[in-house]
Amino acid sequence: RISQSPELQKGWIDLVTGNLEILEISGKHLDDQPGSFLKDPHVELLAEKITACIEQVIIS
Repeated sequence: RISQSPELQKGWIDLVTGNLEILEISGKHLDDQPGSFLKDPHVELLAEKITACIEQVIIS
């Protein structure tokens, strides 16, 4: 979804020149926490979402 929420855009809006798309995934943000989205099983979903985004850019 395309987010219009200033809170969700915080920290990214100055780096993005086009639309900012916020993808929601399960897991915690920090790598050192149990359930981190950078560890199994969450990292697989993260990789799938990133791959889909890259493929969309390549196709368009």
